[in-house]
Amino acid sequence: MQDLKLTAKKFIGLLGELKLPANVLAQLSKYIESSSAAQLADLLSTTVDASTAEKLEVLNSFDIKTRITTTLNLVKKQLSVLAVATKIHSTVEGKLNKTQREIHLRQQVFLPILSPIHLFTSFLTPLSFSLW
Repeated sequence: MQDLKLTAKKFIGLLGELKLPANVLAQLSKYIESSSAAQLADLLSTTVDASTAEKLEVLNSFDIKTRITTTLNLVKKQLSVLAVATKIHSTVEGKLNKTQREIHLRQQVFLPILSPIHLFTSFLTPLSFSLW
């Protein structure tokens, strides 16, 4: 039971990183503290991203120990997926920030060079059309 509650708290922590509303996370935390092992297993099994067959396997189990063990495995699997997704997200975000900084620096370098050229070409364009 304690292992299930600790894993559920980790799961809620990762859900918090995914920007879930604070009131939803607070309600989930309160439910974890006040619910029985069977209720917690039922809730977590329906919450995790698992196949319908896996969820039904949990809900069809009459033995509470089997239900908790199966749910614990599903939640741990989901936690590892969320941890990898979080790592990928932070890596991609870091690369995007680096690319955005490089683009900004290039604009700062080339904008003073391109501005006079743009002014010169915009000045010549009306003259060239009026000569025709």
